[in-house]
Amino acid sequence: MGARQFMSRVNEVSDGFKDVMNLRIVRGRWFEPADDSISWKPVVVNEKFARMAFGDQDPVGMDISDKPQTRIVGVISEFRKDGEYSNPMPYALFRRSLDRPASDILRTIVIKVRAGTPGSFEEQLMSALNGVAKEWAFEIQPLEEIREAKLKSTALGVQVLALVDVCLMTMVVLGLVGVLWQSVTLRRLEIGLRRAQGATAADIYLQILGELFFITTMGLLPGILLLIQFPLLNMIGDLKTSVYFYSIAISVVLTYLLTFVCGLYPGWLATRIRPAEALHYE
Repeated sequence: MGARQFMSRVNEVSDGFKDVMNLRIVRGRWFEPADDSISWKPVVVNEKFARMAFGDQDPVGMDISDKPQTRIVGVISEFRKDGEYSNPMPYALFRRSLDRPASDILRTIVIKVRAGTPGSFEEQLMSALNGVAKEWAFEIQPLEEIREAKLKSTALGVQVLALVDVCLMTMVVLGLVGVLWQSVTLRRLEIGLRRAQGATAADIYLQILGELFFITTMGLLPGILLLIQFPLLNMIGDLKTSVYFYSIAISVVLTYLLTFVCGLYPGWLATRIRPAEALHYE
């Protein structure tokens, strides 16, 4: 693929795979029996593969390998083998003829059954398979169950990460509120003097929150400057650049929101300091 080399996931499929999995052809065609007589290997790719390999060009008819010669005959819509929550990956599907030698083992066979087929069909199918290939071991599992298991596994990972994030954010809130509370307590004289000179409660509130936002900004800037280097160095993998920057923006907004919430109670305590307390210290 010349200068546009990249990693791609691949699978071998039969001519009936498109109808079984309800794949949608957006360009070109699917595999057909006539492909048995051609001198090169046909391949069907998904849209992400086509974009990464050929940009805006029509990929149908393009060669992606010389040895052996492999040519794109069709393009399908985005294909996510591991479920809807998996990252969209470039995918290439190669044609597999069912007439290949028995020594070339098939690892997975997908069968589409009629609607309303009873569960007893699995037992009948298992008996038939064991009768044909007694030396092989078979496991039958509905595709819907596999999909649900994948989704649950992905959702569980997200839930665990969310719980960890909540715990960490709670620790940050408690620690920050405690530090600010102590800071306000130690600065009672300074704040009291400001009140004695005519500063309103709103002025004190703005002072505490302004100082807190300034410290937050000084902490965020180095991190943001570091993070924006990742897409420039092509270190974000298959994640879209727009999604990456949206994530940074949302994180910054949440950080400022968390800072604001943490500063509310200490700021309120500061507004309760009376000018007489500063005069008492004097």
